[in-house]
Amino acid sequence: MPGRVQLQLPSLRTASSVLAVGIIAMSVLSVILEKSVGITLQLIPHQVFQLALWQPVSWLLVETSPMGVIFGAIIVWSIGGSLERQWGKARFVRFALGVTFLAGLCTVGVGFLFDSVRTMHFGGGSAMASAMWLVYGLMIGPRPANFWGIPTTGYVLALIGVGFIALNAVMVSWQLVVPEAFAVGIGYLMLKVGGPSDWWERFQSGRLRRQLAKRSSHLKVVEPSRNMPNDSDKFLH
Repeated sequence: MPGRVQLQLPSLRTASSVLAVGIIAMSVLSVILEKSVGITLQLIPHQVFQLALWQPVSWLLVETSPMGVIFGAIIVWSIGGSLERQWGKARFVRFALGVTFLAGLCTVGVGFLFDSVRTMHFGGGSAMASAMWLVYGLMIGPRPANFWGIPTTGYVLALIGVGFIALNAVMVSWQLVVPEAFAVGIGYLMLKVGGPSDWWERFQSGRLRRQLAKRSSHLKVVEPSRNMPNDSDKFLH
């Protein structure tokens, strides 16, 4: 039929698209649960202290506002898709969920120290998106990047992401951006020094090198002048 508009949803074959759709679905589910049975999937440090132990996990794919849901899902889908293509699905998922989970634990810790943070409602979608934004910009580095049609560099793009967090802290509330601040800090560290899986790989690689060095320590080179038929033991023994 001429003029008919067809909407195409992002494919769910990638981890980034699954996470993006998950942010939308879990955010809606959190609202439904809170209004119907009084249980929220958002992170509220005060409730975690009262043994709402599911929140540091359930908050990973939850946002607290319609704009947060929309922009969080878009950033995770677009920027997250680029990271997934570079890193592979497994590493991307470990980064996205690991950074957000650790940022949530740190936020709960801050809530233990500050009453103003203790009762606030936090969503992990924006924290996840902020970490991806920063890391994506740093990975591009001095090469050209694009910010809503404005040509820039990767470093400037990363700085813009941090700038959004700083502006919210100054103009709205520093308590509001605690998870995002932790997320970008943890994301930066994971980019520079790697995560637990990278540390384990390095440990295994180092152990293998030591084993090979130890096994080769008893080997010696046979002199080429040694009189043996057909050069049978000309090399290492």
